[in-house]
Amino acid sequence: MLGEAVGLALIRAPEKVLRLAIPAFDLDEVCGGRQDPLPTYVEASAELEKQIASVGRVKNSGVRAKRDRCLGKLKQGRANLKRFFDVK
Repeated sequence: MLGEAVGLALIRAPEKVLRLAIPAFDLDEVCGGRQDPLPTYVEASAELEKQIASVGRVKNSGVRAKRDRCLGKLKQGRANLKRFFDVK
């Protein structure tokens, strides 16, 4: 649950989350999306895309590996949301 809150912080402070919160929090939990998505596919997808865009803008080479792993996990979330909301 707390890991999800840290994951939401990726929107506003992605570099700090990647640098400071991981490994205190598991990267898969932080970058894995909400356990209980927002009420609609549109809302949930918009939130996920904001996370992807924010993390994608991180340029600090010190967190590059974490950024890349996090982006991969976030992008997997697209398919998870489609499956959850039964979107084709």
